[in-house]
Amino acid sequence: VGTIQILVPETKTAALLFNPAETNSLVMVKLLEQELARNQIQTTNVGVYQDAEITAGITMACRKADIIITPADNLIVS
Repeated sequence: VGTIQILVPETKTAALLFNPAETNSLVMVKLLEQELARNQIQTTNVGVYQDAEITAGITMACRKADIIITPADNLIVS
């Protein structure tokens, strides 16, 4: 979050792009939501379950938030 505040200090909203079917993603998203909230950044969750949904998920995330954050889950990172 500190890096976000340095690079994009005007950030007020963050879209969390992740695969809800992956437990590690759910854990990371929960931690990110808490940390971002502590820094007055609102979050929007954008879940994608398969490769074919990633482009649409990114498009939706861009419309809803100032920045996009992706946890290190297998679907999104690959």
